[in-house]
Amino acid sequence: AEAVFLDEISRCRPDMQNRLFPIIHEKCIQGMPIQNLRFRWAAMNPPPSDSSSGDETEYLGSEALDAALADRFPYVVEMPNWQNFSPDDRILLVKNLAFVLTPAVKQSVQALVNVTRQRLAQVKGAFGEMMSEYVHLISKVLPEVKIQLSGRRAVMLNEAIFAVHAARWTLEGKLNIDESVWIALKNTISDRARGVTIDEGKLQLATGKFANLCASSAQIRADCSVKRLTQSIEFFWHSKSIRSLDTNSLHTQLTRSRRVDWALAICWPRQLPTMPRSHE
Repeated sequence: AEAVFLDEISRCRPDMQNRLFPIIHEKCIQGMPIQNLRFRWAAMNPPPSDSSSGDETEYLGSEALDAALADRFPYVVEMPNWQNFSPDDRILLVKNLAFVLTPAVKQSVQALVNVTRQRLAQVKGAFGEMMSEYVHLISKVLPEVKIQLSGRRAVMLNEAIFAVHAARWTLEGKLNIDESVWIALKNTISDRARGVTIDEGKLQLATGKFANLCASSAQIRADCSVKRLTQSIEFFWHSKSIRSLDTNSLHTQLTRSRRVDWALAICWPRQLPTMPRSHE
């Protein structure tokens, strides 16, 4: 089997949850590997929340997952209630037409998966370094809203961002990485499986603080880069490279972007004709 589906996982007692660890984490049962196992899914009703007011529907017997077990699932997605479905979706569900998998539908889904896999590699190539920095910085501010990322969860978040963005690219033609990051962040935090309420307002606040921290870090790096580049100008001031440039545009007081452009031109003079200009 390539997939395992554990329904009503939250109704397992803690000792039974422990027995699920080998299947979910190690892909084995009673010490025997499960050949070809790739996907481990589970479904649960929400456990009693730490912020329950008594107005919400509570499911007797639904227990919070052990923190370590919940942390083994890359995605923890909250499904919409019946009240949140559109009228068209409700009608499809009532008619039981939403789950008809014809051969044509299966072929279409497989084609979408294949395209997304190809685009996943492109997304990683384009945003790999950026997302590593994002996960590093967001992990610093999430504790301020009482959300802790384990090392395992940080890796999952990084991979989830790539996967979500590749899927949105295929399904929606969307290339906005910011929205993909937000979707991945909301649906990879495992706290809700443990009965901890995720306040999206506070999560957005943490994301805003991350943006400020990121901007600050970027400014520090930019200042250091400008300093190094302008030092290159002084070093090469009397070299053939600088003399070969058109110095008519050089001013006594150079703007930051102008200093960067000049330094880049000095370090890579052959790229000067096609080098994009920056302005302040």
